[in-house]
Amino acid sequence: MSKPCPLVSVVCDVFNHEPFIEDALKGFVMQETNFPFEVLIHDDASTDESARLIQRYADRYPHLIKPIYQKENQYSQGVSIWLTYQFSRVKGKYIALCEGDDYWTDPHKLQKQVDFLEANPEYTLCFHNAREKWEGSNEERGFAPIEDRAYSGVEIYDNWIIPTASTVFRTSLVQSERFQETIHNPNFLFHDIVLFMSCAEEGKIRGMSDNLSVYRRHPGGVLYYESLQRDYKQSLHDVEIGKHFEKLGVRQIAYARGGFRALKGFFYALFLNRRSLLRPFLSIIKETLSLKLVVKIPKAIGSSLHHLKEYSKKE
Repeated sequence: MSKPCPLVSVVCDVFNHEPFIEDALKGFVMQETNFPFEVLIHDDASTDESARLIQRYADRYPHLIKPIYQKENQYSQGVSIWLTYQFSRVKGKYIALCEGDDYWTDPHKLQKQVDFLEANPEYTLCFHNAREKWEGSNEERGFAPIEDRAYSGVEIYDNWIIPTASTVFRTSLVQSERFQETIHNPNFLFHDIVLFMSCAEEGKIRGMSDNLSVYRRHPGGVLYYESLQRDYKQSLHDVEIGKHFEKLGVRQIAYARGGFRALKGFFYALFLNRRSLLRPFLSIIKETLSLKLVVKIPKAIGSSLHHLKEYSKKE
């Protein structure tokens, strides 16, 4: 007798998440649903014990946990983990995301979101609130003041209000030509916001005030890392968001954000004598130039001097 096809495919990417991955795994296996689902885990050649912990759960829940273990890190080679290894093996009508360092806290999380999407076909994505947790401290807070309502693309981009581990969206979105074209754009730095904006372009997005997961912040996390090169890439990312999703009304906001980041990066590179980055930053400044950006020059200089002072302390 053949096994029923999963309605939801959970996509979980892991790299050196040993201190956190078991919380994520427990969050998956505790889900109570009236439909089958699968958990697709990709371990990107972790150098810690992440793979061993994942395999322990895969042995215990072979019908549920389906891991891939890399021998060489793929992300560092420019490989898109989502496109190459994860989305390509999805069987579900819906995809739920949860990085290996985040975790779900409510056993009915998937059921609540799938029930909504099944009843509302005009919605492409559903997300909920989360607790934001700083590792190494007792500090916790709500991720954002999320309400039970539809959200526009402008709100999503301008306020960055979607915790990645809170999302469930339609698989048909990632199979569309438009998304495939978008996600292969090398100027996009954060693929999650590109995915969310693509969902907003194709349909409606629903927020839920329920707090159903935890979003961790820790030194190994993506948003903790800062450098001049990354500032340049993020400036480019914002400008590209403005161009690509112009019909959602985000161009002005994206250009302002990318331009100001480029302005800060330009002065910081100038102070550090990193001449190779001056022209790239200047190119973005010219493209996004406006009166609003000009008046922010003193603020950009002040921010750059602050970073310079912090850099000097480290040296």
